[in-house]
Amino acid sequence: MKAHLALLALLLAGCPEDGKPLVPSAPGPLEQLRLCEQDKVASACVMAATGQAAANHHLEARRLAKRACDLDDQAGCYLFAEAMRQGNGGPVDQASAEQLFRTACQRGETRACETITAHYSPEDAGIAAAAPLFDAKAAEAACAKGNAESCARLAEVLQSGDSPAKTAAKALSLLVKACELKRAESCRDAARAYRAGTGTKADPRRAEALEANACALGQTDLCAPTKAAPPKTPAPKPKGKSKKR
Repeated sequence: MKAHLALLALLLAGCPEDGKPLVPSAPGPLEQLRLCEQDKVASACVMAATGQAAANHHLEARRLAKRACDLDDQAGCYLFAEAMRQGNGGPVDQASAEQLFRTACQRGETRACETITAHYSPEDAGIAAAAPLFDAKAAEAACAKGNAESCARLAEVLQSGDSPAKTAAKALSLLVKACELKRAESCRDAARAYRAGTGTKADPRRAEALEANACALGQTDLCAPTKAAPPKTPAPKPKGKSKKR
């Protein structure tokens, strides 16, 4: 009986006097924390972590992101990995961050895919030597989303693989896409392929167009030299009759 009365009181408390239905609103910071800590609502942990990070409370943001990740929320895993990558709210841990980024990427978190291709390459000293240095699936996902660096990285891998001749056409198409996404170096590399006929028929006009794009994007070594105008010769003076004094 008491339970029924409590439920009735709760329902009455939630009903406005004018009888109109309440409009749901996003939970505030305290409610987010309660939902995260007590009810284990992963999305609330993500919202709370995002709010704490925006307020520069990185230690708490990192803790909440980890909790969301522990609850199998891939957005939370991305936030936790990013905190480890940047050293926000705790020590830098590149190896763990990369592993978490890869897992989140495979589970559909596109931001993690983009971070992998943007920050994790053979030059990164923080990556364990035994860790995989390139994730083709992650790069393909990021390239499809419009990440020029990912497209270029994929092309580079295809060009340096075991059968570059077989993958030359695919590599060229990736370079052209990266060029269209305003990556000057890819415009240059695609132009070289068209001049040499690598992965396609040689096409000097197409190469020139790509070089012009590269020039416009800052690759000044490919800018066509400006032809100096020929020196102007003075016009001959008209021969006129001298006036007699």
